Amino acid sequence: MLADSAHQVVSILMAGTALIFLFSDRGNPGSRMLAWCLIAGAVATGLGPPQELNAAAIVWTSLQQLAETLALLFGVEWGRRISLEAQSRSRRVRAAGGLFRAAQIILLVYGGLGIGYILIFPEYAVIDPEGLVKVRAVEFAVFAPLLGTTMLLAGIALGLLMLAPLDPVERIRFRSLLLAGPLFLLTMLVHEDIEPLFMALGLLIFLNGSVRYLIVQNQRAASMRQFVSPEVTRMLHRQGMARALRRDRRTISTLACDLRGFTAYARQTDSDQVIALLERYYAQVGDLAHRHGGTVKDHAGDGILILFGAPQPCEDHAGRAIALARDIVTSQGRALREAGVPLGLGVGIATGEATVGAIQGAGRLEYVAVGNVVNLAARLCDQAADGEVLLDAETCRLAALEAAAEARQALSMKGFAEPVPVFALASSAAG
Repeated sequence: MLADSAHQVVSILMAGTALIFLFSDRGNPGSRMLAWCLIAGAVATGLGPPQELNAAAIVWTSLQQLAETLALLFGVEWGRRISLEAQSRSRRVRAAGGLFRAAQIILLVYGGLGIGYILIFPEYAVIDPEGLVKVRAVEFAVFAPLLGTTMLLAGIALGLLMLAPLDPVERIRFRSLLLAGPLFLLTMLVHEDIEPLFMALGLLIFLNGSVRYLIVQNQRAASMRQFVSPEVTRMLHRQGMARALRRDRRTISTLACDLRGFTAYARQTDSDQVIALLERYYAQVGDLAHRHGGTVKDHAGDGILILFGAPQPCEDHAGRAIALARDIVTSQGRALREAGVPLGLGVGIATGEATVGAIQGAGRLEYVAVGNVVNLAARLCDQAADGEVLLDAETCRLAALEAAAEARQALSMKGFAEPVPVFALASSAAG
């Protein structure tokens, strides 16, 4: 008792669209509800009408009624979820949420009455009448007010949301649904022979809005990638969010650098000039870090923190950090002299164990490295003079720099119980 080929094609299209939403926009609660709406609609469309009246036909028709009701419930729930995600909880938004909930209650009554009608009057409910309209007068009198009230409430709620400060990308799907909705409703009234025509037209209209929605979402994602380091972006693309959320403890090298005399310079210089200098500084150091396989973890004023060995492990993380330090000291020393600004630059490098991975807080995720190695790199950077690179003993050992690094007096640093052995990269090695 499966539907004819035309209904089956429409059913497959609906199910395919649902899978696209589930896999491409799975983090959006509204898209998940919309996907379930389409899946339920695909089931209702793919179940063909019985050809004769018997017990199996009654069960079959009841399943169709259940799938149809679930499709409507999930569709209304999509709108309600969007109201919950609205940028403000204004009176309009709260009213829209209430209207969506009222529409769902009426749909539950509609579904219950529909199944009850099938069980009590199967001779009328199971076999459709002849003609273009498949709804009998008594069916229209009972069910049309329920569906009409549901659609009226949902339509008013959609209108209220369109007037609210809603995410612009959701407006795209709302508009497409408002255009496609009447065509979908007609499929519940017209004869099965012309059902696929109205359903296909409605689906095309909605697919147009859905494709535009996904394109805009992809454009947003491309823009957001500029706020995340390329290495973290690649990890998310290749291994997924689950891998990013899994925290590891590993040995890494961290490099911290900042400008000397920046506070006084910023106080005496126009802010636009300061920002322009920082942009050049960030861009140049970031480009060098990328070449050496480092991940820029943080920009904090004139300070930059760079990780080696995270998020992607690498064997020669200490050597890469040393090579980057050399390039930073050389290139930025020259750039600052050419700019004619009274600034210098110091670098600190430390190697050791850290816990790396993503943590969640304040409504967002952030990739972090936590451990003494991060603090030590920052403390060494603070102690470094202009053009100087200070290292800890572990970095020297792994990079085999004992002969090329100058041992300094151990320094007492905040956060460390014992004085820390310090080495300075020889000027010939640094430059």
